[in-house]
Amino acid sequence: MIRIDLSKPAINEAKLKHEKYFSAKVETRINEFLKVYQILEEPSLMKFPRKRIEKNLSKRFLNENYLMSLEEVYTKEDRIRIFKVYLKILNYLSDKRSDILIGEAVELDEIVEHIEHNFKKNLFIKLPNKQLKWNKSFKPLQQALNYIFDYNKLIKIKRTWDAFDLAASLDVKVCPYCNRQYTFTIVKKASNKRIDSKNKLVRHEFDHFYCQLYHPYLALSLFNLVPSCTICNSVLKHDKKISSKTHINPYKEGFEDDVKFRTGISVKQFIRYGRSANIIQIKLKKIVVDDKKKIKRAYKNVELFQLEAIYNEHKDIAGEIFRTSEDYEFKDLKKQFSEYDTPNTSFSKFSIDQYRSVLRNYSSPTDFGKRPLAKFTRDIAEETGLLQKLQAGGMQK
Repeated sequence: MIRIDLSKPAINEAKLKHEKYFSAKVETRINEFLKVYQILEEPSLMKFPRKRIEKNLSKRFLNENYLMSLEEVYTKEDRIRIFKVYLKILNYLSDKRSDILIGEAVELDEIVEHIEHNFKKNLFIKLPNKQLKWNKSFKPLQQALNYIFDYNKLIKIKRTWDAFDLAASLDVKVCPYCNRQYTFTIVKKASNKRIDSKNKLVRHEFDHFYCQLYHPYLALSLFNLVPSCTICNSVLKHDKKISSKTHINPYKEGFEDDVKFRTGISVKQFIRYGRSANIIQIKLKKIVVDDKKKIKRAYKNVELFQLEAIYNEHKDIAGEIFRTSEDYEFKDLKKQFSEYDTPNTSFSKFSIDQYRSVLRNYSSPTDFGKRPLAKFTRDIAEETGLLQKLQAGGMQK
C-alpha cells in the first residue's frame, strides 16, 4: 500500500552494480541455449542430436531429465515451429537484457505485455479453475529461463553483489505491502571496514511482483524484487499471478490517500459503548474516486494481503487513538511556539512534533515507510479528529 521511494542516491549505484554483476552471466547463458535451439530447429535433422547439445550446454545445468524433456519436444511433428518460438523469446530477452535487469516497473510491464501478447498461447495452458500451467512443449524453455535468470545467484551470500547489498541499497524499513512489519537489513562492518559475508546478518525477503513461476525471465529484475515481510511474500502472495494492471505495484504507486482505514464510529459512540476496542471494526474505505482503475487495483491488494482481517488484530491501537482524541481539545498554541511555525502550511513543525510525541509515528504519507502502522495510525487519528486537533495546536485537557 506504500510506494517505495526511488529517489535515494544509493539506488542508482545499485543499478550499476546489479547490471555489472549479472549482465555478462545472463548473456553467456542465453547464447548457450540459442545455439542448442538453433540446432534443434534444423529441418535436416534425422535424429536427436544429444552429443551436440551436451557440447554446447554447461555441465552445471545439463541433466538427464532436461535432455529427455527436450527429446520429447524434438519428436513432435511441429518441433520446428516450437523451437522457432523458443528462439524468438530468447532473442527478445537478449535484446532487452539491460531493461530486464535494471529497468523500472514501467519497462518491466512492457516486457511482460510483449511476451504475453505474442507467446502466451504457446507457453501456457488454461486449466478449468482458470489457473495457468506451462505447456509441456515449453517446459524445457521454462527450465532454461530458470537457469539463465537464476535467482539463487542473487540470494547466495558472498562478498561481491548479493541480496544483502541490494536490500541495503533500497533501504526499505517497512513492508510496503502491509506497512506492518519491519524489513531491516543488518550488515555488521568488520574492524578493517570490509564487509565479510559472515557479517551479513539479517535481511527481509524479496517478493517477485511478477512471480517466478510464470515470469522466470524477471527473477533477477531489480525492480521486480519487492522488499517484503514473510507473511506477505511467502504466506499470502507466494506464486499468485498478478500484474500492474490488476494490483498496486509499490515500485509504481501506493494508495496512501486513496483508500483509508476507517472504523465507522465516532469518538462519542466509542465513549457511549464503554470505550472498548471490541466494538471497533477496521475497514478500508475509498476516499479518492477520480481514478476508478487505481481504486480497483488497491482493493485487489487489500484482498490479496488480507489487510482488513490482519488490521482488525490492531483494534487495541485504534482504541488507544480514540481515547487519546477524547483527551485532547482544540487550542491554538502557535503564537506561543512561533519559532516552530512554517509559512503556508497547515501542519507546522510544532504540530508535527506534537503528533510524533503523542502517537509515536509519522503523519506524512512520504514517511509512512519509516515505521510500521504509520498509515493506520494517521488514518484513525484523522477519523477521530485527533489529527486535526494536533494540526491546530491541540493540547491535553
